[in-house]
Amino acid sequence: MLTTGASSPHDYLYYYDGETLYAVRDQRFKYRAPAGVFYATDEMLFAPAMPQKEWMFDLQRDPRESYDISDRYPEELQRLRAAFKVKLDEMGANKRGWR
Repeated sequence: MLTTGASSPHDYLYYYDGETLYAVRDQRFKYRAPAGVFYATDEMLFAPAMPQKEWMFDLQRDPRESYDISDRYPEELQRLRAAFKVKLDEMGANKRGWR
């Protein structure tokens, strides 16, 4: 697919941090669920997580994921949020991933 230009057989790509689902994307948009973001300075021995709202990015126009566009595309936000919830529910029902 990467070298031939063929389309993906999947509708979504999911992002994990260990066993924690934190984002989902399609061809154009990426949804990042609400989570804590760590901000640290050189003087800090540890950095507390600062709570953040959900984010959505347009990966075609903003590949570095710098600008939250969740308020501009409410339908896309709802669709990706729903896909995220479906995957989260699947993971909860099959905690070890064996089924």
